[in-house]
Amino acid sequence: MTFRSWFLFSFLCLCFISMWRGAEASSPLMDSVRNQLKGKNFLKVSFDQEIKQEIFPEQPAKASGFIEFRKPKNLRWVYTSPEKKEIVFNSSGGFIIRGDEKEEIPNARALGVEESFGFLWGELSLRQFQVKDLDKSRVEIKPIHADKAQFERMIAKIENSRIAEVQVFDRMGGESKIRFSYQ
Repeated sequence: MTFRSWFLFSFLCLCFISMWRGAEASSPLMDSVRNQLKGKNFLKVSFDQEIKQEIFPEQPAKASGFIEFRKPKNLRWVYTSPEKKEIVFNSSGGFIIRGDEKEEIPNARALGVEESFGFLWGELSLRQFQVKDLDKSRVEIKPIHADKAQFERMIAKIENSRIAEVQVFDRMGGESKIRFSYQ
């Protein structure tokens, strides 16, 4: 897993679970997402991801797969292309699985999966993020401690009270766009 992939995964973990825990998002759009998914203990979304790096803007990297969340602390992030791999967080820790190889993720318990992927549920920790509705369908999310984060901001597009797309702008001039479809 490249640094950029690990960073994006870690960031999304921070966002998704934070929103799932029930914290107020301080945004009518995020409130609509939280209300739509209230009481659910399982969520599965498919994703298509495109990463543009500042040094190779005309050659975006692409990936696809699905993400499964099961409350309180189980996550499977499965890439089906370009290469098959799984990133798993559960009570045993965090692991990257490629074929028969299983690599432990250092300090996986510190990642706080439950606190990280909450934005799919409309819940963000206001201790970690500033949330602002940009218009009728987009929310801007910024880290409060920008000096400690590897991203500048994220814009989430909401359709039918669900996160449809997330655009992450990192501190190195790169941009990642992830489109979600719910199952």
